[in-house]
Amino acid sequence: MATANSTYPTDQVQTGRLKSWLLKVSDLYSGRDGQAKLLLETGQILGDNFESPNHSSRFVEHGGKVIGFDYISLAQVDHTEWTVDNLLQCGVRISGMSDEWSISLDAVPQPEVFSTKSAAMCEVEQVAHSGKSPAWWMYKAGLRSMIDAPIIADGTVIGVLTVASKLPGSYDMANVHTTQMLADAVAGSFANLRIYKRLRRELVER
Repeated sequence: MATANSTYPTDQVQTGRLKSWLLKVSDLYSGRDGQAKLLLETGQILGDNFESPNHSSRFVEHGGKVIGFDYISLAQVDHTEWTVDNLLQCGVRISGMSDEWSISLDAVPQPEVFSTKSAAMCEVEQVAHSGKSPAWWMYKAGLRSMIDAPIIADGTVIGVLTVASKLPGSYDMANVHTTQMLADAVAGSFANLRIYKRLRRELVER
């Protein structure tokens, strides 16, 4: 009489599969928790000790753990003057965009972020239409991919977080989502930084 071979997984195989599944779940949740922790810490660093000489570098270093970039900037939006004014930038030096740069709202490479209130990505070459465009300056500096994310407080876009890479096609929709999460994480600290910069400028002018 022939002996039938069971096709049901053995206890050893089942145990192995269970361990594999548990490891996957553990990695998934530790990744989520790790990212949430990084986002929280990055927001705290931005709002911590503005007078510190390494304030910007600490923020940029931590932000780089959340999303990769060769250039990053935080700029405030002045709806009264219809301008976007730089508060902090680091990375690739862009000719025409000093630390005090200010541009028209219309000149932002991806102005749709103001109406949609959500992050957007593009290839820099696609928006570098004229020699006076900030996107053209970025392209000349060697940047090829970028993401703009609105920084929102009380339903109003008060700033723009920009990250850019030297490599074309660097970003995908997951990166766009991550950048928006970073912009959301720094919103509270950004509002305080904006006030600090304004008061400091007024003090210097006096």
